[in-house]
Amino acid sequence: MEHITEIQNLIEMIERANNIILIHQQTEFPDENSISNYERLKMQYFEELAEIFNQMNIPLKLTA
Repeated sequence: MEHITEIQNLIEMIERANNIILIHQQTEFPDENSISNYERLKMQYFEELAEIFNQMNIPLKLTA
């Protein structure tokens, strides 16, 4: 059950990152540095999610 909680938390963090990215993109002068930082953070969350799935013998391949 511990994996379920980790997966749920990571998905929520990805959703938050997506929302923050969207907010930055919709401003009159988008902060490209912030967008880039949140994109990297989101990718880190995806990598952690993939690792958990791999531990559960559910292989995932991430593509950028």
